[in-house]
Amino acid sequence: MKKRYSIAVRLVIAVAVSVILLVSFICGVVGLQLYKRNISQFNGFIAQQFINIEKSLNIFIKNGKSMITMLADNDAVKNADDTLYSYLFDAEETGRDTHDGKTEQAIHAVFNQIKKHHTEFKEVYIGTKWGGLIGLENAVVSKGFDPRKRPWY
Repeated sequence: MKKRYSIAVRLVIAVAVSVILLVSFICGVVGLQLYKRNISQFNGFIAQQFINIEKSLNIFIKNGKSMITMLADNDAVKNADDTLYSYLFDAEETGRDTHDGKTEQAIHAVFNQIKKHHTEFKEVYIGTKWGGLIGLENAVVSKGFDPRKRPWY
């Protein structure tokens, strides 16, 4: 036998379903608006971070360029010659088995001042047209290394 509900029960069920649908619709609309606002704020935040990163990189590159210009004008660097230590040859071939040359020490002093006052630079080094390499500290450089064949040369 089919059970019949009274009009009052049907009316309560209809009102409850209507309220549930209305609340669900409102929650959906509010949720969508919150989602769109959060996405917009996130995109704005990320865009600002990219602008900050770009500014930082531009400052770093500008400092690097000015440092290169300063080094190019420095007398110690200008005096770099073939007496600087080179990994291209054996020490017996060149008679230079240390980094203690006067010119090399003067260049190291300049590099140390740069690193002292510009902590953003981890290494300051140069390779010479004679194959000399100056400035790498605590680095293991293999015999036969030619800085002139590096992309930065």
